[in-house]
Amino acid sequence: MIEIKETKRGFITPILTEKDYIFGDSQLVGEILRPDRQWDNSLPTEEIQNLLNYETANCTGFGSTNQIEIYLKEKFGEIHNFSDRALGINAGTYPPGNDPQKVYEVIRKTGLAEDKLLPFGGNNVNDYFDKNKLTQEVKNSEFQFLNKYEFKHDWVASGKKIEHSVMKEALKYSPLAVAIFAFAFDGEYYVRAGEDGDWICITGYEDGKYWKGYTSYSPVVKKFAWDFGFYWVKRISIRKKSPEEQLEMTQKSLIIILLQYVSILVKKLYRVGSGVVAGIFQKTDRGN
Repeated sequence: MIEIKETKRGFITPILTEKDYIFGDSQLVGEILRPDRQWDNSLPTEEIQNLLNYETANCTGFGSTNQIEIYLKEKFGEIHNFSDRALGINAGTYPPGNDPQKVYEVIRKTGLAEDKLLPFGGNNVNDYFDKNKLTQEVKNSEFQFLNKYEFKHDWVASGKKIEHSVMKEALKYSPLAVAIFAFAFDGEYYVRAGEDGDWICITGYEDGKYWKGYTSYSPVVKKFAWDFGFYWVKRISIRKKSPEEQLEMTQKSLIIILLQYVSILVKKLYRVGSGVVAGIFQKTDRGN
């Protein structure tokens, strides 16, 4: 007997464009990090997306940060815990969820903040996604990510059921984020019993038996049936920027901040000047 739990967790089906990278098109070459395709030794800190008895629908945030944390630990030996909440706010995530393509582009352009600066919290989903929580400290942390890393991503499967051979090949380069039906359990493995509604990480497999999944629901480690069928699969690649690249980005950022400050100052001076001029004309009118 198959046990079916709630099925909508936050994945919204993407609408692809010509700009989106596709696995095998040489747009993202990547680097083979796990020839054995197993990423189990680099799993991140367990995090649950409905921790305080409300549903965030932020699986695209949790799934993507889990994928990145695994990748960084495997490639550079770095242990990170990024803020799924900050990412969700920046990406405009809100129930019923988000398109992962949008979320990954926000990571590429905006960066990620450390979780300790904006951890899971809030009395309800509105508190959780409150934009005012994105303090300057959080934004500085996101900039540090952008300044240090170049983040890229591509689709291994984009709406069509992926072949096992392609899935296994892609797992050499990175853990894979995938859309799944969440969750139907047959007593041994999780199986497909409906349309995709969650975004999780695949970290390896037992050939011919099951796929190893890492999720944001307890228990976080799950086994998905070998014939589960994945239709939306995302791969990533991250490289460290050179000191010269980091310096250049810092300089550009300082110029942007300076221009923003000058713009604010000019607007303030304009308002003050306009007020002075208006006062002079008012006095003149009264004098007449």
